[in-house]
Amino acid sequence: MRHMGWDTTRVAGYPRAVGYQAELIHWVQRRLNDRPDDPFLPFLLYNGMYVVGKVLEQQILAGKAPRFDPDTSVVVSQLRLAVIDRRKASTAGAHLVQGLTARHPDQLAVLAQQLGSTPSGEMARYWVARNQHPR
Repeated sequence: MRHMGWDTTRVAGYPRAVGYQAELIHWVQRRLNDRPDDPFLPFLLYNGMYVVGKVLEQQILAGKAPRFDPDTSVVVSQLRLAVIDRRKASTAGAHLVQGLTARHPDQLAVLAQQLGSTPSGEMARYWVARNQHPR
């Protein structure tokens, strides 16, 4: 999986790596519907969505492949929130909360309240406090 962005194989004239993110997002959507408690989903949503290898990076810079656009970012955030809700009592859910901190720090206070006294809620509260008192 980590090497998909580096894949130099061309299919019908296009680098196969270009379709990686879209296909991964579709796979996660299907998997969340079919097997919402799949332990691999938090890993994919935290580590797999923003992986870009050299081939994909070159295509993006050349304007031949789209960047991770705002609409796609919304879809990924919604998937993350759905998995966080299902896994809020686990470290996997807390790990995903941490993944939201870079893109959505404004949503953490509401998320902390919704998640209550769970590991995920505690992680959200930690980041709210940390953002209020930066080092």
